[in-house]
Amino acid sequence: MKTALTRDKAASGSVSGEGTKAASRRPGRHPVDDSRIHGLIAEYSGHVILHLRLVPALKFEYVSPSSYQVIGYHQEELYTDGELLLKCIHPEDVDAFWGFQHPPAIAQEERRAGQEKPAENYHTSLRWLRKDGRIIWTEMNCTIAYDASGQAVAVRIIAHDITERKLAEEKLLESQKFIRSLLENAPHAVVVINPDTSIRYVNPSWEETNGWTLNEVTGLKAPYPWWTDEDRETFSESFKVAMERKGKAEVMARKKTGETYWIEMHWAPVTHRGELQYLLVNSLDITERKLAEQALKESEDKFSRAFHTSPDLMAIVNVESGRFVEVNESFTRFSGYTSEELLGRKVSDFSLWANEEEHALIAGLLAGQGKMRHVEFHLRTKSGEIRTWLSSTDTIKIGNEPYYLIVATDITERKQALEALRESEEKFSKAFNTSPGSISISRLSDSVFIEVNEGFIRDKGYTREEIIGRSALDLNIWTDSDQRKGIIRRLQAGEQVQNERVRFRTKSGEIRTGLVSAELINIGSEPCLIVLNTDITQQQKTEERLRLLSSVTQQVSDSTIVTDLDFKITYLNEAAEKMFGYSASETMGKSLGLFNFKPLREQTSRQIMKTVNSGRVWSGTARKKRKDGTAIYCHCRLSPLYNEKGQIISYIDVEHDVTEQKEMEVKLNDQNRLVESILATMPEGVLVINRNDQIILANQAFYDIFHISKRAIGNKPISDIIPRDKLSNLYMAVLLGQKANNTLEFRYLVGGIEKIITCSIVQMDDERLLLTFIDISQEREEEEKLYLTDRLASLGEMAAGLAHELNNPLTGILSLSQLLVREDMPAEQKEDLQCIYDEAKRAADIVKNVLLFARNNNFENGHASANEVVREVLRLREHQEKTSNISVVTQLQEDLPRIAIDKFQLQQVCLNIILNAEAAIKETNNPGTLTVMTKRVDDNIDIIFSDTGGGIKKNVLPRIFDPFFTTKEIGKGTGLGLSICYGIVVKHGGKIDVRTKVNEGSTFAVRIPVAT
Repeated sequence: MKTALTRDKAASGSVSGEGTKAASRRPGRHPVDDSRIHGLIAEYSGHVILHLRLVPALKFEYVSPSSYQVIGYHQEELYTDGELLLKCIHPEDVDAFWGFQHPPAIAQEERRAGQEKPAENYHTSLRWLRKDGRIIWTEMNCTIAYDASGQAVAVRIIAHDITERKLAEEKLLESQKFIRSLLENAPHAVVVINPDTSIRYVNPSWEETNGWTLNEVTGLKAPYPWWTDEDRETFSESFKVAMERKGKAEVMARKKTGETYWIEMHWAPVTHRGELQYLLVNSLDITERKLAEQALKESEDKFSRAFHTSPDLMAIVNVESGRFVEVNESFTRFSGYTSEELLGRKVSDFSLWANEEEHALIAGLLAGQGKMRHVEFHLRTKSGEIRTWLSSTDTIKIGNEPYYLIVATDITERKQALEALRESEEKFSKAFNTSPGSISISRLSDSVFIEVNEGFIRDKGYTREEIIGRSALDLNIWTDSDQRKGIIRRLQAGEQVQNERVRFRTKSGEIRTGLVSAELINIGSEPCLIVLNTDITQQQKTEERLRLLSSVTQQVSDSTIVTDLDFKITYLNEAAEKMFGYSASETMGKSLGLFNFKPLREQTSRQIMKTVNSGRVWSGTARKKRKDGTAIYCHCRLSPLYNEKGQIISYIDVEHDVTEQKEMEVKLNDQNRLVESILATMPEGVLVINRNDQIILANQAFYDIFHISKRAIGNKPISDIIPRDKLSNLYMAVLLGQKANNTLEFRYLVGGIEKIITCSIVQMDDERLLLTFIDISQEREEEEKLYLTDRLASLGEMAAGLAHELNNPLTGILSLSQLLVREDMPAEQKEDLQCIYDEAKRAADIVKNVLLFARNNNFENGHASANEVVREVLRLREHQEKTSNISVVTQLQEDLPRIAIDKFQLQQVCLNIILNAEAAIKETNNPGTLTVMTKRVDDNIDIIFSDTGGGIKKNVLPRIFDPFFTTKEIGKGTGLGLSICYGIVVKHGGKIDVRTKVNEGSTFAVRIPVAT
């Protein structure tokens, strides 16, 4: 390869290949050895630079020092084993790497024509295997050299690590896939409209509902063809208002077929920094609901017929007047009064109440609660007979007026039958009814329950009416019916049954655990079984939870810390010890703030205390400190712990190390805003769950429908939020792909009110399901960027190597040139030698400055003349500026005092700034002007450099003094120049100000104090 660096030549800064013509010697003009500069850049570039000889065998001719940091192999390892390259390339990418060995057809034509095949470049991205086995992605630029026959004989590789970028791209792709899946599978119609009313996007549900496709409507502007002719003019005006604020409405729409239907629209404008981005419209077909409202009227007639034909006594009474409005036939039959006698008259006009105390009790219940359930009372019929009734009453509204709907069942015969039984129970009735445990009495012959206490009703979840007269087998209470039979056999054999552990089933299907004691008794010569059951389910769960927590707390990967009320540490788990580097004994009794990187602000501390003392969990991301002083970022959750009396007795702090946080949060923000906008405007509740039944995402409508908070969900499975028997069969059928109809309607009790809810389940992908809930009864941006960098870690090592490689030859140049100057020789030659000596001395000082900058040492004390240094540097650059068509204007104030800075360091500052100014002017491809001024301002000297170049862009300006930051092409800049200048000036008590304007130029003002 003609341009390949050899190992020995690279160390001395030379490049093999054709030589350059010697620069003509002129006083004050000195040739620059570009090959040496390029060699140094290759040596200390952050990229991996490899020169590989392919024939006769693989052999590295040059390996840059950065190879160790990137691929883990030292230079010596690669120099001694050329085949090692094959181990660095991932096996699956080796063929792609060797693709350059097959020259293109045009190259073959050139060979046949007798032309020499020039070097070729190709660019690719490959996976590399580090020495430690870790896989990284690299971006490679390869230059291949061919011999006269067209055979590839050498290759130069320049590669850099792009692993983080690859991972970020994969994260972004996953997020886009998730959002697309959410929109594509949404059961409701979604439309996204641009600010100019053009259609930006419609989802498949919208296409299915309306008949138009996305391709047909994209770019279409209002008025739209789905607006009805009657509403077109009205919609045009209201559409402007919709662009400004969110809202909802029920409107008539038209499908592509011409069919009209009703929709409920929810719209919301999405803005960014006060500017409208798009209008998001969600619509739901409510045609069925509208038809249902019409059907409701028809159902009222059905209700009237059911009212009058019911076997139970039913009556409607006006709350205000107490007058009968309606009674059914059962009421007239049981009471003995005709409807003509009752309607329009007050209840108090009849001697219906046999017991005034019962009357007062019921009146009080209705006045206080507006309803009653299963209340017994005694009524007197027209004939004077007193009968017993079991009644329930609700308050209803008819024409905005309140009425009582009374339903009663005659239980006179049942009460008389129970009276005889009550006489035999009198000795233990009080204990039976007041016992906190569950007690039941059932006939031995058929297991039918004849009595249960309130504890039984509470434990099993049934009402008394559902239990009495039915058997345990009918209700499926015993999970193991053979266990019940075994208890009976033991009792009949004369054995005792005390505190035997059993499992029983409640009305909801929940399996609970109890301790059972049983006896055989006779009631009215009938053998019966009396069972006392004490529910220990909660106690058992608590004991298991305590055991589990004790084990899990030590095994969880998150740091868990418990403190007292003064935030003094009382407990530290093993994960916390590993995370922070302290042992538990070292932290006992110390403040939780021990782990804070810096003290919390008072406002933050007050907010945390207010949150946890109100019983809520405080969470946030904070910077923490390990024992060795290193900083980490943790996501913290601080929550209170209570005793059995509900009092806060301590706090628990769970911290998760999030130092390696995703770097794509900024790119995901826009997509997150879109998801949040969609979810916030959806009229139905939305859940995304995984295959483990755990909730991944929920919107506000879901919380509103089920009357639960976001905190209540946490990481719970959906079965903890909605009883599993509601969704289990449908959920499993959809998951297994066995059910075509994926919609379920069920009833759900929320806050004492039963709701009717429809649920649709769609499988988004192999891991996630989308559930949407619609209540048909009444028909999130915080993040913190984490950007950590440590690019100066190897600067000291680089400076030491630079000094070793350059100081030895520079020392020889300085010594020999100084000796030659003393020799008797022509003045012109002596002047050239003096120039060589001065420039070599300046180069040695530059090496020293790089070392000082890297090691953060103090600069040497010295004094310099600003005007003298400026003139010398401009004289040095005079030739280059003339050849580049750059005019130099100087405005140097005379008689300036000397400044407190070493002369050679000031030369370095001025030279770096002037070189940057020249480069900026050359990039414009036009003649330019460089103006240099000096002046005294109080006790400071200002040196001002102004150029007419292209200026500095706003996004680049904040980083121009960062080490290694450069906007120049590879090989044209290291990014250290301005950083070193800034370090020199600041260390001498000065400062550098920059003023710039794109396409007009830049001004650098260096201010340094006057020497004292």
